[in-house]
Amino acid sequence: MRFQVIQGNPGRGYNRVMRQIAKMDARSASRFPLHVLGAAAEFERSLIRERTKAGRLRYQQDYNAGKVGKTAYSRSGKNLPIGRPKRFLTGSG
Repeated sequence: MRFQVIQGNPGRGYNRVMRQIAKMDARSASRFPLHVLGAAAEFERSLIRERTKAGRLRYQQDYNAGKVGKTAYSRSGKNLPIGRPKRFLTGSG
């Protein structure tokens, strides 16, 4: 069985491949494409995590060096330090 992605519908090609795989028997021939797709997804996830970690580290270094707000900016434009903001309860009620 050949797997082809539909040209012109980039978001629907993956679903078509998955439907074709689901129609196969539970043999090793049907498990192989699932393992390949799983490995590709895991690889993509690791790339995203690596890029995110590098960006956070770069922003932290720029913030510590005093560059944030002058030559480097956050994407939100708020130029806050890295991490979760501290919240204080005011006891207003």
